[in-house]
Amino acid sequence: MRRIFLPVDDGRLVALDAASGERCENFANHGELNLQHQQPNAYPGGYEPTSPPIVTDKVVIVAGSVTDNLSTREPSGVIRGFDIDSGKLVWAFDPGAKDPNALPAEGETFSANSPNSWAPAAYDAQRDIIYLPMGVSTPDIWGGHRTPEQERYASGLLALHASTGKLAWFYQTVHTPVGHGSAVSADPGGHHR
Repeated sequence: MRRIFLPVDDGRLVALDAASGERCENFANHGELNLQHQQPNAYPGGYEPTSPPIVTDKVVIVAGSVTDNLSTREPSGVIRGFDIDSGKLVWAFDPGAKDPNALPAEGETFSANSPNSWAPAAYDAQRDIIYLPMGVSTPDIWGGHRTPEQERYASGLLALHASTGKLAWFYQTVHTPVGHGSAVSADPGGHHR
């Protein structure tokens, strides 16, 4: 079946049958996936999937925007891969977490204020890699509170293996000092040290 995946600004992903326009009943909750699930500090409009998802033959990958410049208590910029047929979470990459691929247990959340990717991503099917432009933790205009984890995958280009969400490489374009004057750095190959 050919499907259309429609991200909605209130934090949902809707799956439609491309031929009939009807919801795909077997995907998530009758064709609707709640992207606010396990988001910290969730509120209407706080997290928005602002760009089309990436769709592979196995997963639909969703990133999104969090409210910028409002507070330091905002949702996560987590990037997630969901099973294309069932809508079940397959993997997550939380760019503000110590272990970005760790899945929170039920009742827990992803990391708050993590860097987010709101602009369109690109997918290389031959290499099974998704390329995501990354922003910074909120608030954008002041970063004095940011942790090394929040700066590790900020302000750069993130490449993930689309099937697993594991890091392929990251190239940081802006290095911001954090903590006691230390800076996040990348080697010439773009990998973090």
